[in-house]
Amino acid sequence: MSNFEKYDVSVGSGIISVFQSQSYKIERVMAEFIDNSLQSYLDHKDVLNNIIDGNQCLVDIRWDDNKITIKDNAFGMNTEEFGRALKLKSFNPRANEKDRLSVYGMGLKYAAVYLGNTYKITSSRYDENVERTAIIDVPTFERKNPTELEARVGYQDSDYHYTIIEISNLRVKKTEDKLNKLRYNLGVIYEHYIYHKDLAIIVNGIKVQYEKPVFRKDENGSAYCRSFEGELTAKNTTYKYSGWIGILAKGNQDITGLKLVQAKRCIQLGYKPEKIYNKGNSFQNSRLIGQIVFEGNQSIVSFDKDQFVWADDGTEDMFVEQLLSNESFKEMKKTCQKLRKETDNEKIKNKIVKNVSKNIKENLSISTQPTIATVLDREKVIDDNNNSSKTTVSIDSTTSAKTKVTNSESKIDEIVNEINSVLKGKEIDLNYVEVPKEEGKIRIYYDLVEDFDNGNWLKLENVNNDYILKINNKNKFIQNEFKTENSIVSSNTLAIKLIKSLILSKDLGLNTKQIECVLNNFNNELNEN
Repeated sequence: MSNFEKYDVSVGSGIISVFQSQSYKIERVMAEFIDNSLQSYLDHKDVLNNIIDGNQCLVDIRWDDNKITIKDNAFGMNTEEFGRALKLKSFNPRANEKDRLSVYGMGLKYAAVYLGNTYKITSSRYDENVERTAIIDVPTFERKNPTELEARVGYQDSDYHYTIIEISNLRVKKTEDKLNKLRYNLGVIYEHYIYHKDLAIIVNGIKVQYEKPVFRKDENGSAYCRSFEGELTAKNTTYKYSGWIGILAKGNQDITGLKLVQAKRCIQLGYKPEKIYNKGNSFQNSRLIGQIVFEGNQSIVSFDKDQFVWADDGTEDMFVEQLLSNESFKEMKKTCQKLRKETDNEKIKNKIVKNVSKNIKENLSISTQPTIATVLDREKVIDDNNNSSKTTVSIDSTTSAKTKVTNSESKIDEIVNEINSVLKGKEIDLNYVEVPKEEGKIRIYYDLVEDFDNGNWLKLENVNNDYILKINNKNKFIQNEFKTENSIVSSNTLAIKLIKSLILSKDLGLNTKQIECVLNNFNNELNEN
């Protein structure tokens, strides 16, 4: 036997489809349903834990081609809560309590509308013997703007407790990539509750897990991960926080950044202040990861709970500066710079070994008994047009004669291995130009790189008596002004000539600090364009 209850939906039903024009991440949409389910469980945990199927909140998400179903085993909704779930603009009277997950009273509605044009809510509260069901058709609401909505009320055993959301006429397309990303991100968002076994989430039959990051280890085998805590007072509000910061063993920009947590739930994923992470494809962007847990509910979160909304009063800048001054952050950022240099050097070494090995196998003329000393003699190939050189390897015998090796493959492999072992300690590239100086020639080795942390065009490093010039053609100015292949070659030539002129200026009294200052100012000028 069934009857009906009427619910007031007079405020805002005509604008329900506005939510469909927004752009939300799927994990944030699904998190709205999970927040409601988990909060219902936490509010009645003492009761639910005493029944057989109530020792953990279970949210089962089924995403088919034509329908999405979200079912939980939480406490269920009474008539007042059911009414708030139907009305777009409704206020949760408990929203301001400490560590509340369902901060806003609009989450379930906009989430359901975003996913599809029709949704049905069914709920049975544990301590009642009724089941309520209501169906919302978005186009009808938009067209008719009703003030009331009928919900069917049927009888149910008082021991039953659940809420089921069924969304059809879907607006989002299911893919395996979306499902995998959804599982991973939900695992991050609800890490605390999953770890403490308060919550289990299943997406299309696969249980969501929290995957702990794998940190890089130092020479002693200890992980690069440090904890920290602090507090910040701004505009009479004190923000207390704690957390950890670490360096991934393997770069992955999709998971790096800082997780900002409130109410034991991750609000913002991948928070990357530029002062900490720099620009572009920096080492920090691909390796630096951390978590910051804010105490209480001092911070205001966005409507879809995917970021903190900082007041435009400088508080966020103060917070970032405080993080930068923290010893753990300073240590990890300094370590990132060290590891980046080591990684760059390793790439250069590998490039040298690869190129030298290739040149040997293609062009090498050798004696039958080469030595390390003769292997390291180099023959330079000079390009008269731009005075650039590329290093190849030739082997001089202890006599003036040169002979070809008949059994070349085994002998060449032997020499390649010998050269590889010698070159592993070198920090040079194969491409260079020579600069005549009073005290003798010096070399500028040059290399094209993907990008610098700060987006600069040129970076000059002194290595022994020579220099390494790194050229970043992804610099904003260079990309805007030099768009063809020939023009980029010209820009590289200009870069080399600029550096040659700066180095030659040393003979006129310009010191190293002044050269660095000129180059920094030049880079800054290009970055402003």
